[in-house]
Amino acid sequence: MNNLKTYQEISADVWKIFKKYLPDDASLDDFASDIHVLNDKYEGHPKYRFMTLILKAYFNELVELKG
Repeated sequence: MNNLKTYQEISADVWKIFKKYLPDDASLDDFASDIHVLNDKYEGHPKYRFMTLILKAYFNELVELKG
């Protein structure tokens, strides 16, 4: 997989989680499970660090928006 495609895939996966939990009425019941799936998918991947960095950025934004 080339680098650009890898970045695109990781970004899309993290975006899906952000988008799922952004609405005010979103249930957080599956949040840990969704993060676990993402972690399992990319753990050991050369771009794992990138995934964790953008996940942290999106998570921090969710915390700021939702309080």
